[in-house]
Amino acid sequence: MIVAGLTHCAAATHITLMREKDGKQENVSCSLDAKFMAAYFYFHLKHAEFVNPYRQKKLFSDDSEEMFYYDADDPTWGYPDGRGSSSIWYSGKNTITIKSNIGADNGSDFFLTDSLIGE
Repeated sequence: MIVAGLTHCAAATHITLMREKDGKQENVSCSLDAKFMAAYFYFHLKHAEFVNPYRQKKLFSDDSEEMFYYDADDPTWGYPDGRGSSSIWYSGKNTITIKSNIGADNGSDFFLTDSLIGE
């Protein structure tokens, strides 16, 4: 989804992303740097109601445990996340990085990391 969005931005002036839980969308300028784009993609993914497949319990609100976390500088793994969670962050002027804990067969943590570069 993020790759498709960045590809769209290479030929467009904006991308439409969900900003609020109620489904409200916002036209996001494609000229923003990765620091802001990462945050907008985070909100879109958060409000698209992805649920961590390993932890579907409720926290303090009516929301299922979050699957995505955002940090403006680097990933923070101090949340009660574990397997099934992903962190998205700005890792350079044009770079967004995603780190996902997909878990190993033995139940331990196993991480996949990928960086996406916008144009």
